[in-house]
Amino acid sequence: MNPTENLFQEHRLIERVLRSFQSFVRGFASREQPDRCQFGRFVTFFREFADLLHHEKEETLLMPALVDAGVPWDQGVLAELRRQHEYERQLLQRLRHLSLRNGDWSAHDRHRIEEVVLQFSEFMHEHVRLEDVQLMPLLRARLTEAEQTSLNSKLEQFDESRERSGELSMLIELGEELAKFD
Repeated sequence: MNPTENLFQEHRLIERVLRSFQSFVRGFASREQPDRCQFGRFVTFFREFADLLHHEKEETLLMPALVDAGVPWDQGVLAELRRQHEYERQLLQRLRHLSLRNGDWSAHDRHRIEEVVLQFSEFMHEHVRLEDVQLMPLLRARLTEAEQTSLNSKLEQFDESRERSGELSMLIELGEELAKFD
């Protein structure tokens, strides 16, 4: 699998962890005190893997390659995806703040967490679908073979640097572990 295809395969892990996250918070409002540490691990995965790693590749490597190939930066699919990435960051920030609250979560807190996780999950599934349905075909249609080779080289270098630090393996391992929750 080439690095561009691997970037889109990361969506499958994100979707699996999303499904587990939804299962984890289902019924939060009616439980005593859910496992805050586990909740924090989910939030960490999405912040570190989906946003700081996956979106960084999209925003600093993939999107500029498309712009170089004539796709507009400030309108259409690239502008929409960047707007969605920012919205995702806002949702993750809300989840992070909820996870870091001092003391036990009140019934209201747990209900709010359920709502935000549901909103986040629905949004993320739709966002991933948009990238799969519009971004991947756009790459195939707009990038020449040489541009695709250059993009793959940059994506490979990005992943190798994160692999050398252990960050990529750790986050994938965390995602795989979280995806098993049911």
